[in-house]
Parts: sequence; structure tokens; C-alpha cells
Amino acid sequence: MVEIYDTTLRDGAQRSGISFSLQNKLDITKLLSPYLDYIEGGWPYSNPVDSEYFRRVSRTSAKIAAFGMTARGDAETDENLSALIRASPDVYTIFGKSWLLHVNLIEKKPDDYLQTIEKSVRRLKKTGKPVFYDAEHFYDGHKDNPDYAMKCLEAACNGGADMLVLCDTRGGCFPWEIRQITEEVVKNSSMPVGIHCHNDGGLALANTLEAIRAGSVHVQGTMNGLGERCGNLDLQELMCSLCKIDGSYKDILPDITNVSRKIAKLSRQRISPEAPYKGTSAFAHKGGVHTSAVLKNPIAYEHVEPEIVGNHRRFPLSNQSGSSAIAAFMRELGYEVSRDDPRVLQILERINTGGREIGDAQAYLMIKEELGEYNEPFIVRSFRTLNTDRTQAEATVEIEINGEAILGASKGDGEVNALDKALKKALSNYYPVDDVCLVDYDAPISPGEMGTEAEVAVTARFAYNGSEWSSIRSSTDLIKASFGVLVDSYKYYIDKLKSDSHV
Repeated sequence: MVEIYDTTLRDGAQRSGISFSLQNKLDITKLLSPYLDYIEGGWPYSNPVDSEYFRRVSRTSAKIAAFGMTARGDAETDENLSALIRASPDVYTIFGKSWLLHVNLIEKKPDDYLQTIEKSVRRLKKTGKPVFYDAEHFYDGHKDNPDYAMKCLEAACNGGADMLVLCDTRGGCFPWEIRQITEEVVKNSSMPVGIHCHNDGGLALANTLEAIRAGSVHVQGTMNGLGERCGNLDLQELMCSLCKIDGSYKDILPDITNVSRKIAKLSRQRISPEAPYKGTSAFAHKGGVHTSAVLKNPIAYEHVEPEIVGNHRRFPLSNQSGSSAIAAFMRELGYEVSRDDPRVLQILERINTGGREIGDAQAYLMIKEELGEYNEPFIVRSFRTLNTDRTQAEATVEIEINGEAILGASKGDGEVNALDKALKKALSNYYPVDDVCLVDYDAPISPGEMGTEAEVAVTARFAYNGSEWSSIRSSTDLIKASFGVLVDSYKYYIDKLKSDSHV
């Protein structure tokens, strides 16, 4: 198995919109440590949060790395290197230039810079700890001037580097270039070789796999592919791919989806529904022909079982769906039906008339209504929101349960949050809704539309007691669609609660 080195806390944090707090970084370290060989905690010289991280982080099963750069002046007195030593990590990782273009940009003479690399590594090696040398822009540098790029690696080796990490920093190399250059380095180097790929060309995973085939034994990347510009290698995707190749990481794959979602929450960066393995649509089959085939044999359209990676198969219902998808959904609810059942065909007609994809909540309510088994748990009489320049929005919701009018009012972080709290407050007089959580929310403008009058399709996912369900509503009014998503979700939950021992 290759070594897995995670740089989410440093390279991943360079994604636009991410700002990890100290507690975020400590929580992520604890979350990831059982699955990884190395966790790069940050750059102690660059900011106080990273400096404090190394003072606070507990020993973990994964080795903790501190990141820095080669010396700007005299390596023996360089403050960046001193900060690395004070951080007292398990491993030092420093980066240096490999491309003459960048050596010239920092106004260094090429031969002098080789000495800088060697002396920087040597100073850190005096502490007795491993030093990984990240050769920034190595592949581009090698294509430009292979002799100088190789001399940079030689300088790091002369200083005592324990690992030579070749970086496709711009993310623009092709797999065959990565393999050819990596093979050359592995053949001519006495030190083990690693790979660090960015995803600007959409090839980070392919390039990494080629590097491994060429002899790389160490891989750097991030959770969920977080990183600057187009991101870094997605480590979860790599682990899944390696498992398919040789069975590596088989024991930890069931946690992949759960860990991915926790990282998404801590980073405030949602996972694309289409993300391989862990996305909510990774095992979603919407087309009628596909659904029918998967129900007979999942291998027909799935290259891996969803349960292996902690995900699940689903069949979104829309006017693209056939009767097989509806019958499958109904069988999950306990109804013994076939695709030719008149009830299935009637529901299919209703979905086709609507012309839109519907969520689990809407499908459930539609089926119950069609079968005459649904009684409204509550009726919405009115709702309103108020959002001034104050810190929090306000919302009031009036509902009716068994003829009784109930008013719920609350403040929240935005109008949707305020509506959710107000609706929960009103419902909690009759139903145990406090532990129902909104876990994902998306409100894209419908394709082909633009402007403030454009229709918005709000899609949300809710969770309770280990189960999740979707709710989808469309409207030109974002707040109205969002409230509809909430209402349908709670109606689904309450009706399920009445008929099941769990949701």
C-alpha cells in the first residue's frame, strides 16, 4: 500500500470560502487520523492559528507534519525553518522550486538556489526527524529543463531528504507525462518518491494512479479534493480506486461517505451530488431503462456496490422514470406491487403530469394520497418572514392541528432557518420533531432561466435517527419553495413516525 498524506488543513484550506478555526483543525485531525499515515497540520510560520495548532494537537495514530519553505537567506538563521523546528511535529515537509521560471521569479541564481535546498533540508535533518521535500512545479520544470529539475532533487537528497514528492502544481500535465517523468526519477533516485497533484486539468486522480504505477510510494491530497483553484487530488476517490485495483483500504471504505460529509460540514463546502462514490447521486438511477436493469442486476450500471463506500442506491422519481422505479419505491414502503400494478401506473401518470423530479417526501405523500391512506398531520394557515438589517431574521408560522390553531415564532440565521425553527416550535406541541435535521440545502436557478423572476428548484436533505430523505419544491419565490420543502419534509416524517417504529 502507498502512504497517504493528507494536506486538507493547509492546501485544502486555500479553497475560496474556507477558513478553518483552530477547533476545526483539531476536530478534523481527530476525525481523519484513523485512516491516514500523515496529516499536514499547517504552516506554523504563516499564521498564529497554525502555530497554536502544533501546541495543542494531541498525538494521533497518524503522524503530524508541519509545512514550510526553503530558506530565504541563511538556512541556519532562517525564521521559517526555526518556526518548523519549534512546532516539533513528527515530520517536516518543505517545498522548493524545480522550474527555472520560478527560480528566476524569486531572483535567485540557479546554482545558489541548489545550495539553498540542500542547506534547508540539512538544518531540519539535524533534529533527527524525517524531512519530506515537495518539489514544486517539478513536472513543468522537468519538461522545461530536465537537468536542472533533477539537480533540485539531488540537492534535497544531499541534504538528507527522506522523501522526494514530485508536484504537478499547475495541474496541467497529462497521465503519460506523469508516468514517463516519474519512472525516470524513480530509476535515478536513491530516495523514495511521492506525488502531489492538483486538478486544474481534471486529471489529478488519473495522474496519481499513473505515478503509482511508475513507482511512487507516497501520495499527497485532500479530503473531498479541497484546494486552491480547481482543487487537489481527492483522497477518498484515490482510496476507492486503489481498493478496486488491489483491495487496499477495504476496511475503511464503509466510512468514506460519512467522513466526506463531516469534512463538508466543517469546511462549509458542500459535496457535489455527482461526486464519485460519496455524492447523493453517485448511485442514483433516474432513467426508466436503467432503473429496470439495476433492479434486476445492479452490476448493469454500477461498478461498485454503494454499501461498500457507505452510500446507498436510490431511484429519483420524475417524468423520466418508468413504472419500475415507482414500484421499487413502493416496495420499500412495504407495498407488494409490480410495475404493471394499476396503482403504480396511476402514480406514474401523476408524476408525468407534473413534469418535474420529486423528492422522497413528495413521492411518499403522493403515494399515500393515491392509496387513500394519508391524513394531513397539520395544515399551514399562513407564514411570514422579516429580515431587516438586524443580525437575525424573524419568522412566524400558523398551523392547524385537529382544529386547533397554533402559532410558532422564532429568529434564525436567515429566513429559511427562522422558518424551520418557527415550524418546529409549532409542531413540537404535538410531534417529536426537534431532532429532525436539515443536512443539505441547494437552490439553483432552473436551467435556461435568468433574472430575479427565474424559477428556483430547492432541493434539501433531512436526517433523523440515521435515516435521510430528500424534499424538492420549485417556485419563482425562493422563500415559498424553501418553506414548501420544509412542510413536505415534516409531513413525511410525521406520517412515517405514525406507521413505523422509526423513520
